[in-house]
Amino acid sequence: MARVLTQDSPIEPILASYPIGSIAAIGATLGIVFWGLSAWVNYYIVDQVLCRSSTTLSACINATNLSGSIATIIVGIIGVGLLIRFRFQHPLIIAIASAAVLWSLADWTAGLSWIETAILTIAMYVLTYGLFAWLSRYKQLIPALFAFVLAVVIVRLIVIS
Repeated sequence: MARVLTQDSPIEPILASYPIGSIAAIGATLGIVFWGLSAWVNYYIVDQVLCRSSTTLSACINATNLSGSIATIIVGIIGVGLLIRFRFQHPLIIAIASAAVLWSLADWTAGLSWIETAILTIAMYVLTYGLFAWLSRYKQLIPALFAFVLAVVIVRLIVIS
């Protein structure tokens, strides 16, 4: 008769507590990455492709919005990796909800000085990742999804008005 051998490995559970410092550090890091990445994408990619010829000059008007959208997607992917690394519940939902709330962040900060933009971007990422990480403490998926959708709708309505 065949004998099945198993390897005993320690199971590392998803965090049961809510580490405020970890999520603040993740949010601040992602805010810095967004700020630098959106400026880099705007200067080295969007300006080079859209704003150099006279035929696509009208598309250059939305260069800040386009570079911010690209940076939001990349930062969301990085955020999922960081949240998985720090063992937060529902990391993909946290990143998608934060990206939905902060989708127009580059337009909101357009016209501000670089220090004001950096501070506002870091603060917004810390607050949104903190909110959605706090909401992710629900054990069941359906109430968590309901809370996420409700929070995204409320925050977007507040920000847009």
